[in-house]
Amino acid sequence: MDYPLDFDLAWVAGDADDCIGVFITAGLGPMARTQFERSSEMRIDIEAELLMLPRITGCDLLVDVPAPSSYVDLAERGFFVFDWFDQNIDTYRLVAKPSSPLRSADIESDLRMLVALAKLEFFFVDCSTIGTFGGVEMLTHAE
Repeated sequence: MDYPLDFDLAWVAGDADDCIGVFITAGLGPMARTQFERSSEMRIDIEAELLMLPRITGCDLLVDVPAPSSYVDLAERGFFVFDWFDQNIDTYRLVAKPSSPLRSADIESDLRMLVALAKLEFFFVDCSTIGTFGGVEMLTHAE
C-alpha cells in the first residue's frame, strides 16, 4: 500500500505501560505499516472512532497553536497526543497529555487490536518527542 501523502491521518500505538498514544501524521509523518493496512481493510477512521469515546479526564495542552481543539478532544478521552510538525526534524512532538491515561484494555476490541499492532517499549509520559519506533515497521512518504 502507498503512503497517503497529504492526508492528515491518525494512528495509535501502545506504550510499555499499556497507555495509548495517538499520532497525527500531518500528511507526512511515518505511520505503523501493519496498522495502516489493517485499518484500511477494516475501513476504520481511527480518529473518528477515538472521538466517539466519552471524555474521561482533564488534560494538559503543551503547545500554543491557533486551533488546539482536536488535541484537547483526544487527550480528554485519555490519549497521549503526538503531532508531526516538521519533516526536517523527523519526530512526532507531544502536544497534549491526559491527566488520567486510558489503557488499551479499556477500549473495544477493534481499536485494541490496532493498538496491539504498534506496541512500543517506552513510556509516553516520559516522551516530549518520538522519532524512532523500535521494532514497529513504519510506512513513510518517501516510499
